[in-house]
Amino acid sequence: MTTAQSLIDEWLAIRAEREELDAREAFIKEQIQGAMALGELDDFQTEDGIYEFPNAKYTRCQRNSYKHSKEAEKAIRTIKEQDIDSGLATRNVTIYYQLRTMS
Repeated sequence: MTTAQSLIDEWLAIRAEREELDAREAFIKEQIQGAMALGELDDFQTEDGIYEFPNAKYTRCQRNSYKHSKEAEKAIRTIKEQDIDSGLATRNVTIYYQLRTMS
């Protein structure tokens, strides 16, 4: 029979494994970037800049975002507050549990 404590223990173990895997993945990404800078992946690069391997494609992606001025941020906050105060905004409530270690 699975106890609540054993479930929490397993969850914490999975979290620790995930953190280790994330660190390993970050290291591998750095190694790949270094190899690209040295031209070691040139044989895998296609004309459109994609690196093709037998089991994967490595594609450069880009996402644009903006950092707004303080004046714009203030205006946006004011508009949001007015929307809430006037009753035009609707509230969405998300309920969730969070697991924090006790160490």
